[in-house]
Amino acid sequence: MNRRNFVKLLGASGLAISAPYGLSSKAFAAEDVSQFFVMVHAGGGWDPTSLCDPKGNADRSDGRGPVNNFLASQIQTIGGSPIRYAPFPDPTLATSTLRGDTALASFDNFFTTYASDLRVINGVDTNT
Repeated sequence: MNRRNFVKLLGASGLAISAPYGLSSKAFAAEDVSQFFVMVHAGGGWDPTSLCDPKGNADRSDGRGPVNNFLASQIQTIGGSPIRYAPFPDPTLATSTLRGDTALASFDNFFTTYASDLRVINGVDTNT
């Protein structure tokens, strides 16, 4: 018997021994951990300073004027949380409801309602 036939025989016998165990194992679903991840990648199409990374009307480092069209003093925060968010652009647009009759289209209502359930991560470089 040459080396090639021996290696083939060795591989076939290993597969024959382990095959019944691989086919009979059961799969179980993962337990619910009550977490829901939403990841948004809007490459070149979204300015995060308009919502969760506000800069206010501070001038840009390249001299092209202010970053946002609202004052830095208008940037909102949630007490006891590092989450900062921009003011809602037009309060008359805050008309949709998500739960019952609580208007959640405004940033204030949304962040106040869900601040304890949120984790906001800014500055992830996806150009790797």
